[in-house]
Amino acid sequence: MITNDLQRDIVTWLERREQPEMEANNVFIIPNVNIDKLTVHESHLNQRKFLIAKVTSDCPLALLDPCIYEMSLFASGHEYGLNSRLAIQ
Repeated sequence: MITNDLQRDIVTWLERREQPEMEANNVFIIPNVNIDKLTVHESHLNQRKFLIAKVTSDCPLALLDPCIYEMSLFASGHEYGLNSRLAIQ
């Protein structure tokens, strides 16, 4: 189990990275109008994607004007005899 404090530490550490580097390592900050779908492939190189939800310029913090952001998540592939799966935590 990851505590709230540890989760904040992880996000703070990830925020120090450049966006292309993060996306190369399958870490994506949302909301992002440039990302409307993500596909997770059943392979040893691309089997996980990490989404970090936070205030962005696409969805600034405005309590009286809530942000609506939608994206599609897909699991694809049949390698190693396993069906592709998607888990959201």
